[in-house]
Amino acid sequence: MEATGPQPIDLFPVLLAAWLGGFLTKSDLARVKADEVAAAASAGYITTSTGPDVYGRLWVITTKGLTIIENLNQETL
Repeated sequence: MEATGPQPIDLFPVLLAAWLGGFLTKSDLARVKADEVAAAASAGYITTSTGPDVYGRLWVITTKGLTIIENLNQETL
């Protein structure tokens, strides 16, 4: 019997897509990687915010998310 419970998720593809121009909230990426998008957004790594109390349909990287990408890149070098 396999152990069940939380499985680690890889946020890098979602963060990279958000950094490389963003992706739409209803895109194939957002649907396939829904758990990763939710985790990245909850952690403040990506956002749809375009201004104070204004939200769009494009997920983009935040400053905090850029820091995560930089740290992941340094770990793989």
